[in-house]
Parts: sequence; C-alpha cells; structure tokens
Amino acid sequence: MKKVIVIGGGASGLMAAYAAAERGNDVTLVEKNEKLGKKIYITGKGRCNLTNDCAPDDFLRNVVRGGKFLTGAVYAFSPADVMQFMERNGLQLKVERGNRVFPASDHASDVTRTLERACLAAGVQILLNTAVTRLEPLSNNLPPTADNPNNLPLSASDTDNLPFSASDTDNLPLSASDTDKLFPLAENSNNLPLSASDTDKLPLSASDTDNLPLSASDTDKLPLSAS
Repeated sequence: MKKVIVIGGGASGLMAAYAAAERGNDVTLVEKNEKLGKKIYITGKGRCNLTNDCAPDDFLRNVVRGGKFLTGAVYAFSPADVMQFMERNGLQLKVERGNRVFPASDHASDVTRTLERACLAAGVQILLNTAVTRLEPLSNNLPPTADNPNNLPLSASDTDNLPFSASDTDNLPLSASDTDKLFPLAENSNNLPLSASDTDKLPLSASDTDNLPLSASDTDKLPLSAS
C-alpha cells in the first residue's frame, strides 16, 4: 500500500483519488475551498452534461480540440463506463437531444456528491479548506540536483529552481539559430555559422558550375570526341 495525496478536489482530482483508493492505496484528497467540485457546479448551465451516450469513436469525432490527447482515456474509460459508474454510485441519469447525458435532477451538485460518495466509500480521506503551499522531502536522502545542490524544499511557485521549463529556451542544447553549435564539417572546419546566402561555403550547388568537372559545353576538355 502506498500513501497518495491528491491536490485539488475538482472532477479530475475526485476521480484520481477514487481510482487510487480502489487500487488499495491510502489516499488523502486535499482541497483549498470549502467544498468539492466548485467548477462542476457551473458546467452545463448548472446541470452538468457529464458525458454523451455514444461509442468512443463517435465521442472523439466530436471533440473540437485535444482529441488525440483524450483517445487513450476515452477508450480506457468510455462514455458507457462513465454512465455505469455514476449509476452504480447512486446518480440517476437521463439522455437528451444529441445524446447528451445529464443527472435526472438537472442539478450539477448531484454529480459532485456522487463523486464524493464514491471516494468516501473507497476509503479516501477528504480535507477541505486546506491549501497546499509547499512541498518538502521527508528526509535528506533525495539526491541533490544541479539547480538545487543543497536539496532545498521546492514549492509550486519556486519555478526558478526547476531545471527546465517550456519557456526556458536558454537551457536547450540547440535551437534553429544555434548553427554555431553544430559540429564542424569538412568544408566548414572552423565551424562557422552558415546561412542561406553563404553559398560560397557550400561544396557544390546547382549554379556552381565552376566546380563541376565537366559540362556539356566543355568539349575542349574531352580527350576524344565521337567525330
């Protein structure tokens, strides 16, 4: 059994906590607000269109953005699985126009309560009004990193301590303009940057006819002609 902490009690956090607890882990769900699933309350104009009653292929075909990212999840836990999960945990559902699935009560809050009920039944401990502001290692046994040589605790806001971020382009070993970092070639022994206009550095180009050993008009260079 592992000790698992899930930070954030939204829809994803609730499902993550439930899934971890169902696999036999000791799970604690931490939520900074006074109640779970605050964003669920405003979905579907307060009714929560929690899935669509259709096959995974049809579901993904109607995803506007991120369909590729969702593919694995949708096949692992299909719309039918979502409906069965909700009904198994006490939520009555109804299907409306366009195969949209809503709670029969038309209250999004019932979806949140169903997820909470499933978590509690699985043994999840839920802490409300609890904000996570810092993560610290339990011991100094963790190996230090180049960016954190003293193995100092890292918080979510300590982005300066992270070894790399998507915007940290200076840490990239090579960028499109870093041609001077490329290994030297035989025709560029000093490893000088090469641009599209540096054609004199290229060993041969389509217009570099002087470098060609023989052209169709160089008949004087032929040792012997057919005539």
